[in-house]
Amino acid sequence: MKKILEKYKNLSLIVQLAVVFVLCIIIAIAVTQYFSIKNNMLLYIDEMENDSRDLAHYAAEKMYDTGNLDWLMRYWKDNYADMDFTYDDEASIKAKRREFLTLNPGLDVDNLLPEELSVLPARSRKLYAEIQFMNLVNLFDELKRKYHPTYLFCCSRGGTNELFYYVTGTEEGEVRGGTADTIYVLGSTSVFDAKTYPVAEKTFESGVEQLELEQPVKSGAGSGYYQVYVPLLSRNGDVLGLVGVTLESYTARSRILNSMRPGQISSALLFLFSALTLALMVRTMLINPVIRVQKNVKQYSEDKDSAKIVEAMKDLISKNEVGSLAEEISSMAVEIDRYTNEVSKLATERERISAELNLATTIQASYLPCIFPPFPERTEFDIFATMDPAKEVGGDFYDFFLIDEDHLGLVIADVSGKGVPAALFMMISKTLVKNNAQFTPSPAQVLTAVNNQLCENNEAEMFVTVWLGVLEISTGKMTCANAGHEFPAIRRAGGQFELFKDKHGMVLGGMEGIRYKEYELELAPGDEVFVYTDGVPEATNAAMELFGTDRMLVAINSNPEGTVQDYTTSVRIAINEFVQDAPQFDDITMLAFKYKG
Repeated sequence: MKKILEKYKNLSLIVQLAVVFVLCIIIAIAVTQYFSIKNNMLLYIDEMENDSRDLAHYAAEKMYDTGNLDWLMRYWKDNYADMDFTYDDEASIKAKRREFLTLNPGLDVDNLLPEELSVLPARSRKLYAEIQFMNLVNLFDELKRKYHPTYLFCCSRGGTNELFYYVTGTEEGEVRGGTADTIYVLGSTSVFDAKTYPVAEKTFESGVEQLELEQPVKSGAGSGYYQVYVPLLSRNGDVLGLVGVTLESYTARSRILNSMRPGQISSALLFLFSALTLALMVRTMLINPVIRVQKNVKQYSEDKDSAKIVEAMKDLISKNEVGSLAEEISSMAVEIDRYTNEVSKLATERERISAELNLATTIQASYLPCIFPPFPERTEFDIFATMDPAKEVGGDFYDFFLIDEDHLGLVIADVSGKGVPAALFMMISKTLVKNNAQFTPSPAQVLTAVNNQLCENNEAEMFVTVWLGVLEISTGKMTCANAGHEFPAIRRAGGQFELFKDKHGMVLGGMEGIRYKEYELELAPGDEVFVYTDGVPEATNAAMELFGTDRMLVAINSNPEGTVQDYTTSVRIAINEFVQDAPQFDDITMLAFKYKG
């Protein structure tokens, strides 16, 4: 005990007392259980003595359930030397059942009528007797294991002062068979050695018919055996045999009970004293302080005043666990107040940022052309465009504008990154492209100038991909330049959209002094151009598959007679069906143009 206390010297008083109490409880429970088990064993023997008659009746009733019991007992008695079976052998009984069914198809061996049994061949009757006897063996074994009598057997008269033991029950681990003075021998032999067990001697002297049935036959006080017989009657009322139950008791029962009683009383008193002592100590040192802590916590939840709870917890703070709890709760209350104030400030700031982002979304949306058709008085072409940002504001943009009466500029671009930085860079890029295009109809010169302007003071190292086309409306000649943007898709009148793999220049803002090249497209009336950002082919579903340009071409070619708005809408629907619930990772921007001439 000294070593235990030394080991736990740093624990609080409550924990030390709890350890001592647990040790006492363990010892008390061990002692109590030991004597309780002893007592229960003796009580169990008493109950078995009183219930032996019920067990004998129950075994007899179960034997009648076997069916044709009177025939079976007589057949076994007359032919037991020729019977063929192995105890507790499930395989054997299954094999006999199969043979019986093979010899007698359609008959149920467990529900055989007397008239059916009487006409069976000798082999079938022998199989039936062996099967049913093995069923009775299993029955008696089960009852023996369940109720644990000393002996459980069925016997009948075999001759003058001779008992024929028909069936006995054994428990697991016991072996049937043996010498003539054991219960396990079947046939015309004694169950008990008459010299050792006076009950057997009395049975032989009086004969089983003269016994006082269903009353315990007691042996001498030294051996302590009780034996009960219950008669088995045939259909005609004849006594077929007797079911016997033998139980063994102990002469030292009183001495054992008397020696157990003081220990039980001591254990009970020790347990009661320990429980009351611990309950008082726990109430004083643990429960009452915890109740105070609980009340203070409840008060704090109502008024949210950390100063008040800190003051109320002062006298509870000590070196034990409750004191540590009170100290932690006081600190937590102060921290909660601080955190609540910070959350309130953050919520206010978040609302302000959300309002500003909403305003930025509105401004960006209004900054892009959004009225279609944009030039209702011009019948030479149709234009439609959309931009769906991945966040509140995006980095993609499109634009179309008349440079003069015979030149139309078309722009689509994708800024690196997303969110507010990309949106700011996007607005700068859009303004520079449009302004420079007003002074020269050459897309290559426009991109060269814009690239140099974006490279100035580009400390954020952002860049933008741009496709720029300038259409000479009167002739249908479109001059284009591509600064690292996606391939355009072109449909000639009466045909289908196909990717036009133009040569890419470097992105704008990547390196100053880059010169861009341009190329020409000859558009005939009915020809169409579809440009887009990488958010279209790189739209991703939950399985991380890309939408791709092949699916895009299928979507825009699905409605060849539709307007520029129709096939743009078709692409958006196809993307939505492909990605389903997967989040949108990039801005999705499309611009469709049709030349009418």
